[in-house]
Amino acid sequence: MKRRALIYGVVGLAVVGATFVALPFGKSLAPNDRARSSLPLIDVADLGVGEFRVVESQDKRIYVLQLATNQFTALWVPVQDSSVVMPDMHWFRPAGLCRDFGPDHEGGVLVPNARFTCHDVRPERWPQDAWLWDAAGRYVGPSRYPMEDMPQMRLEKIGSQILLKSP
Repeated sequence: MKRRALIYGVVGLAVVGATFVALPFGKSLAPNDRARSSLPLIDVADLGVGEFRVVESQDKRIYVLQLATNQFTALWVPVQDSSVVMPDMHWFRPAGLCRDFGPDHEGGVLVPNARFTCHDVRPERWPQDAWLWDAAGRYVGPSRYPMEDMPQMRLEKIGSQILLKSP
């Protein structure tokens, strides 16, 4: 009986000790205040359902959309020289550049069944329907051109603002 109690006591202390040792390591994985302040913070107070906002950064273009009441999504595409780098099946394999990429819209409001596409005149090797994604970023083009979905960014809603986090 004494041996079993001693074993349980030692194991219990080891678990408590391991927990106290692991807590600082877990907290260190969260971004510090300086890193959080450098993340893009976008005001979405005036963004209505079906509207979107474009945020440009050095190497990506981010589309923040409100798809339904309080349902936001942030999709990003790689850019090079102010043009979107279009995928050759995968976003990491470039197929060409598109100067006029974005969703179908009228004055910043998505049209019904809006799709993201390249609105430039395309080279002959890429038919008009090859690069099509729906408003949620899912590929909806023909199955003969299998493409990846648009990459999404993680986001956190803080009041009337959205904090964009790394993909």
